[in-house]
Amino acid sequence: MTSSLFYIYASSPFSLIIKKEYLNVSEKLALNRNRLSFLTKNLLPSNKIFLDDLFIDKGINKYISEDINEDISEDINEDISEDINEDISGYIGKFIDRFIY
Repeated sequence: MTSSLFYIYASSPFSLIIKKEYLNVSEKLALNRNRLSFLTKNLLPSNKIFLDDLFIDKGINKYISEDINEDISEDINEDISEDINEDISGYIGKFIDRFIY
């Protein structure tokens, strides 16, 4: 059975790498409370965490989805405002041209 991995990069507040199968119950509870510093015996050198996607807790999911949504909405807003500015300046240019000529 293959396990899908989820990556959280160092730009997040977390900077560990964790495999689900290494965790016992108390470690899983601590992870769910975002207390990640307890896992020194299982750390691998990296600037990211990877977790089995079935084990990502709601807080981490929320953090990731907020980041993704912010990035997407920034891109969409930028595209829309560029389009609107182009349209407005095009209309203004046509309007002025009518009166000048």
